[in-house]
Amino acid sequence: MQVIYLDVLLIENVLLNFLLLYIVNRFCRLNRNVYYILISSIIGALYVFIVFFHH
Repeated sequence: MQVIYLDVLLIENVLLNFLLLYIVNRFCRLNRNVYYILISSIIGALYVFIVFFHH
């Protein structure tokens, strides 16, 4: 049986989502606030919990 630590899963997903959104923000030369990017990355990471607990 494989162990998945939910806090590590959440933190890893938030960081990767933030990195991807920040790079796209800079690449497209958009002037979005960093707080909006952080909130979006948290929402994206919470989606993993929905998928994880649904199955």
